[in-house]
Amino acid sequence: MADDSAAEKRDELLGDIFHVLDKKGRGFLSRVELAHILDAMQADPSSSFSVPEALRPTGGVQKDSRVHMADLQKYLAELTLTDLEDLKWFAESVVKVESELREVWQASVQKWRERVERLYQRNLHRYLLASQPERVSRWLLLRTSMDDINKDDSSTGLLGLGISQQEVEVLFTDETADDINRCSDKIEPFLTSLELRDQLQQIVEETSLPVFPESENRVVDALTQLIDHAQQSRELSCLLIHEDTLSFVTAVVRSKAFSPSICTEASNLIVTLINHRVQDNARDYEKKMQTDGLGLPGTEL
Repeated sequence: MADDSAAEKRDELLGDIFHVLDKKGRGFLSRVELAHILDAMQADPSSSFSVPEALRPTGGVQKDSRVHMADLQKYLAELTLTDLEDLKWFAESVVKVESELREVWQASVQKWRERVERLYQRNLHRYLLASQPERVSRWLLLRTSMDDINKDDSSTGLLGLGISQQEVEVLFTDETADDINRCSDKIEPFLTSLELRDQLQQIVEETSLPVFPESENRVVDALTQLIDHAQQSRELSCLLIHEDTLSFVTAVVRSKAFSPSICTEASNLIVTLINHRVQDNARDYEKKMQTDGLGLPGTEL
């Protein structure tokens, strides 16, 4: 009777271990993952069992393979009930930590994707290329239209590629959450510049004449902040020019409806934008695609 009870307990523990490690519900475990867990348990002084021969690195476990329930029963046949209970607790702890790390990683991926998407929807993601690592830059390049970018800003995609959560997760598969966050932080100045550009237009359009001091200060502040951002890089200036900032602030100056302080800051912004010589060294996207060998559908990065 005691033997039957022990056998039932053993089967229950093995089932629990299998269920915990079969995170995707595939009906099998990773042999390498199981071996790593058993090996890691050896660091605990209270561990009283040895890693089964078939799961040791010298036992051919270097190459992964599927472990079904029958295999698990065979591999762990020498472990006692206490050993199996310890293994179950350890496996649950490992899976919990992995799950928490996965959630942090996915949150970083989502933040990067959402920031890029805000620019992608307005066909402004091309200005991020120099700010991202080379591999990420090439990935974005594949999502940049090869058409004349000055003619059709609505054509933002290429080869049917997008920036879905799944696609971005594949892009950052080998990167840590910190790596992704660093990429994400470099997008922030572009979003801020875009927001400031939109705010400037809204403030100017809402300003009634004559311009009161409070409204004047808001316009000057928006212009000053845009100047600060435009001075940071050529790409930020290009983005602002793409959004018709030059023509807009030129119209502000020529209207003669605004105070000298507003016109001065508007003129400073114009000079800042053209000082980057944005007409020179423009990227030839199609040529770069051909040079890098990325012009064919399905090319792996």
